[in-house]
Amino acid sequence: MDSKPYTLWRYIRWLTYIVGVVGGIVAASFLSVATQAYETVSEYSLNPNTTEQGRLMFTGWPTWLTANKQFTLSPTSTPVNTQFLTNNTALTYTIRSIIHSSSGKTDAVLAASVPYKNNVLQRCLIDVIEIELESGQRSAQQIARQKWGSVAKAYINCTVDTDTGPATLSLMTRYEHTSVERSRSFAIASPDDTAKASLALSEALLTWYSLALSFDVNQSNAQFGSDEDKVIKGYVELYRQCGIYNVTSLEYFQPHCYFESLNITGQHVYFRPDRRLSDLVHAPAGDTKRPLSGMWISLDSLAKVFYHTILTDLGHIDEKEPNLLVDPELVEYFTRNITRIIKDQEKRGNWWDLGRTGIGSAPITAQEAARLSFGVRPAVMAATYLCQVPRMKSLGTWVVAVLVNVFVLLSGTYEAFSLCKKGFSKWVESRKTTLPAKSEPLMSEAYESKAALLG
Repeated sequence: MDSKPYTLWRYIRWLTYIVGVVGGIVAASFLSVATQAYETVSEYSLNPNTTEQGRLMFTGWPTWLTANKQFTLSPTSTPVNTQFLTNNTALTYTIRSIIHSSSGKTDAVLAASVPYKNNVLQRCLIDVIEIELESGQRSAQQIARQKWGSVAKAYINCTVDTDTGPATLSLMTRYEHTSVERSRSFAIASPDDTAKASLALSEALLTWYSLALSFDVNQSNAQFGSDEDKVIKGYVELYRQCGIYNVTSLEYFQPHCYFESLNITGQHVYFRPDRRLSDLVHAPAGDTKRPLSGMWISLDSLAKVFYHTILTDLGHIDEKEPNLLVDPELVEYFTRNITRIIKDQEKRGNWWDLGRTGIGSAPITAQEAARLSFGVRPAVMAATYLCQVPRMKSLGTWVVAVLVNVFVLLSGTYEAFSLCKKGFSKWVESRKTTLPAKSEPLMSEAYESKAALLG
């Protein structure tokens, strides 16, 4: 009966040892995988948010223990004259200058570059829109598609917050429907992409109003009484009118324009710093003081679409005025002329641009626009970042590393346990030798003295 408890206790004691050994092996293996199963490699990434948010099994552990499991991203240096797209991938922008301000300070200095790490473009303001018109000195391919060529440019200021303070970027972008190199000014990847419905619409509207402007300039130019009065080049600057938020208004822009005629004597060069676009729109045909009256509606529409395309591409939302690429009523207003533009191009025999499909290939009603996913999303500069990314080693490599670490850890634990056991045994032996031995005579004398007292 007495042997069973002893046997059970012995089994429990050995079970404790076994659990301890197995637990040590598991813990050692776990730590080995956490510390040595991964290595850090360099990779280039176009999406730093996705890269930095990537998580592995031990990413949340302390960096001193799992340094190779941490994602790190280095800012990219963006110098002046850099060309870039935003994540919305519509227009190409060129950095003209950089003004950098230190955090908490009012001083501002010109900088050659800015450290950029996926910072959102903020407070984007368009200073001026320029539209150049030309009929001569163009290739046959360009003339075949457009009798008159038009190039729209815009100058913008945007702010980005960096680690060392805010920086103001002076940008320039342009749109040309038919360039000499046949390169597309509009770089949207998929015109039918519903995630970029507003920019898909803007690409279509830029095409239509560019064609309409070319057609209307040619028609208006033919109305001059003399060939010497006919225009061969034109330049228009458009500035936003302060306090005008009605996008459909002819007072939305303030025009400054210059036209050059065929008259080489210079007598018919027009410069009109008009403050009212309506003065040019309602001028009689063939008026040499207010020339080309039939083109200004198309030019105004092209400028407005270009203006709001830039704001949409840069992720800017103006609380005071609606965006013509988002607001259903404005979408209906600016697409209502598509049918007329197509008919005018058919009359001219231009079939190159009439096979469009998808958003913007036909007029859109306000009800249809409300069902489409028009909208503006935040914009960042598209850049390539150098990232330090953890990568798991080959299976054989980290299995061998785990086995070696487990063996070393268990060997060290066993040696430490053995040393402790030997030391404890020596301490027990030394205690035995120092304790006083039991004395029988002393016990007898005490018994005799007690007996004498009782007797």
